[in-house]
Amino acid sequence: MHLPRTVLLILLAALPAAPARAAIEEAASTREDDPWQIAPTPAAACAAQARAPGAGADPHDCDLALQAALAAGDDDAAAAAYGNRGLILFHAGQPSLALQDLDAALALRPDDVRLLIDRAVLRLGSARADAALADLDRAARLDPRNRVVYYNRALARRALGDLAGAQQDARYALAGGGDQDARSAP
Repeated sequence: MHLPRTVLLILLAALPAAPARAAIEEAASTREDDPWQIAPTPAAACAAQARAPGAGADPHDCDLALQAALAAGDDDAAAAAYGNRGLILFHAGQPSLALQDLDAALALRPDDVRLLIDRAVLRLGSARADAALADLDRAARLDPRNRVVYYNRALARRALGDLAGAQQDARYALAGGGDQDARSAP
């Protein structure tokens, strides 16, 4: 007989220390398929895979989240699904499809700094440092204290041969975003 983990834990709390309690404790600690556990939504699963990609990351949850967002007319959720699917596709070795998704996300949310950073990183990985720098300059104007923007902008400037600008952005990123003298003008 298999009881859900939640039921086992309730029983465990009600029993005094005894052999029966030890058996229930063991069953509760090894029971993984708890039917009372709420499965993540496709949007949450999509986001989790995008931010921690691993072997076997699949954009299917992102497809489902995107379909639901588009059907509901929710531009913010659609932009998130496009952006997350883009990251999964990038890590799966499909940079052109990833760029299409990040472009679609930014068409819906053109001032989303995280999406601009993600597209810039993708562009840096595709040897398009000039386009990456344009995204990062825009992100720096939108969020002038974002250290991640300046870190990636330093990488883009270095790739373009602007070592002084790269050093300036790197100093600002390392200073914690608070040292205005270390920051270059966007």
